[in-house]
Order: sequence, then C-alpha cells, then structure tokens
Amino acid sequence: MPSCLGIYIERNVIKYAKVSKERDSFKLETSGIKFYENAEETIQKIVNETFSHKAPISINISDEKYTYTDVFSLLSKKDLEKAIDTEFEVFCSENGKNRNALDYRKLIIDNPDDKDKKTILYSYVDKASLTSKIRTTR
Repeated sequence: MPSCLGIYIERNVIKYAKVSKERDSFKLETSGIKFYENAEETIQKIVNETFSHKAPISINISDEKYTYTDVFSLLSKKDLEKAIDTEFEVFCSENGKNRNALDYRKLIIDNPDDKDKKTILYSYVDKASLTSKIRTTR
C-alpha cells in the first residue's frame, strides 16, 4: 500500500496529511496542524509521528503559484526542455515577472484532449520570499 505525506507550510504553522492508496481507493491515515518555532525540527517530528521515513513527502509553500501551457509532444527531449523553458520565460514577460527572481518547477502531463501536445504545469515562487521563509523557520 503506497503512501505519501503532504506538508503545507505557512508562517508559524504546518498542516500535514498522510494518505495511502489501496487499489482504486485512497485512505487518510493521519492529519494535523502543528505550530512551530523551528520548521526543520517540527517537520522531523511530523515524519516520526506519521512513520513516513520512507514515504515520499510533498511540500507546498503558502506563496506558491501555478500556471500551465501546452507544447508539442513530438519534440525531442532536448527541444522539449528548451520549449518548456521558453514558454515559462514568455509567461514571465507577459505578466511582468522577473524570470531570474523566480524559482520554478515543472510537471509534464500527457494532454488527454490532444495527443500531439503535452501540458506543462509550472509551480513558481519568488526567490526572495523563499529565502525569507527559510531564514524565519530556522
């Protein structure tokens, strides 16, 4: 039965839930809220309490934002990576965001509506905000 621990971090509070999957159903094993002064110690306590030492951990930050775009799926791996980066740069330019001031991750998803395209989900956060959160949680 595979499981995953989800963690959501805000200022001085961490929300968490451990979910497991068995066949076609999901089960909430445990969830809770912890207030913290030291996020690193609190996350370690949550991992210990939920027995999630070997489980994947998914972390979400309160300032995180999302956007998505479609790219052609027939591109080579190298060209696909370039297209993904270029699309994010276009998004930043069109929305007045400094690409160098953002930290972003991407998830490539098959597009069920158009087999010739892949949907790219971007998760991004301002680097200054991220650095500030890291400093205040230690």
